[in-house]
Amino acid sequence: MKKIILVLLAVFMYGFAAEAQRPQRPQRERMDPEKMIEMRTERIVKKYNLSEEQASKLLALNKSQAEKMKAMQPKPLPKDSLDAMSKAARKEYKKQQKAQREEMQKVREQNEADFEVELKKILTSDQFAQYQKDEQARKERMENRRRGGNMGGPRGGDGWGRGGDDF
Repeated sequence: MKKIILVLLAVFMYGFAAEAQRPQRPQRERMDPEKMIEMRTERIVKKYNLSEEQASKLLALNKSQAEKMKAMQPKPLPKDSLDAMSKAARKEYKKQQKAQREEMQKVREQNEADFEVELKKILTSDQFAQYQKDEQARKERMENRRRGGNMGGPRGGDGWGRGGDDF
């Protein structure tokens, strides 16, 4: 019995020591919102081969869209305040938060629709058709990821290290 305990203790200590030796990852820094807007604009300009005039209009549209999104962000309640609430008050607060999230989702969807209307004015019909096709594919990938359908990692597959259904 003592030998088993000593072996388990040694394994535990070895694992703990190995974990301590791993280099710490730097915390992800939040990217500057202005830089994100520029990167998004640049990506669309390159992908759809936009002219200078289209690019400047798109940059203005992306900036206005970012302002709308920033205005929508709720102010979080400090954690201490939530801990100090009674159980009933906390339950009511969470209920209100859920209603706010649902309302924000509706506003976000409307903002997205407004963005596409404005984008359609900027892009040519071919560019906009390709944009819609790409957006639909992106939404399908996001939905699939949300449902947990990407079992094979970034390269796909069946989740067992194989490329497909070839058993």
